[in-house]
Amino acid sequence: MYTFLLTQKASYKLASSTAKSYAGAKLAAENRKVKYK
Repeated sequence: MYTFLLTQKASYKLASSTAKSYAGAKLAAENRKVKYK
């Protein structure tokens, strides 16, 4: 049970960091679009 919780926590951390980097990349792309107009 304890290991299960640990893996759940790790996968949640990974998912949130992936979402953050994806959002950051999207934001950067939007900023570039605005700059080059």
